[in-house]
Amino acid sequence: AKIAIESMIQLGEIAEPALYETGRRFGFDIMENQISKKGLTSDLLTFDQKADILKSTCTMLGFYPDVYIQENKNKIHLQIFNCPFREIVKEHKTTTCNMHVAFIKGLLESLFEDFELITIQNMSAGCDSCAYGINIPH
Repeated sequence: AKIAIESMIQLGEIAEPALYETGRRFGFDIMENQISKKGLTSDLLTFDQKADILKSTCTMLGFYPDVYIQENKNKIHLQIFNCPFREIVKEHKTTTCNMHVAFIKGLLESLFEDFELITIQNMSAGCDSCAYGINIPH
């Protein structure tokens, strides 16, 4: 990942959309693979199953996640306690964090047709985790 990110950064602003799209697509493909391993498609999953697959996939990726579901099931709170990019984020914070958010969006796009991802806090700003609110309209 470090080589890819640093290569894209050297290409300058023109390469940023490609980096973010690559991150999004990678996230989407990983989640699609996890869903298909269960012999399912996302449209057959309940909200709770989608939240469970999100948590298990984030765990598999080494994020050490916590996933909380709001009682009315229109919001998920995702906390990530292990940054997979902690080495490179020191040098390229904005680009790396934006790519990681694109990756998370890809994971979510595979599960939910419509959602809003909101960054709440970020490890690169000195927080103990990255935290995201995921609003899911009914």
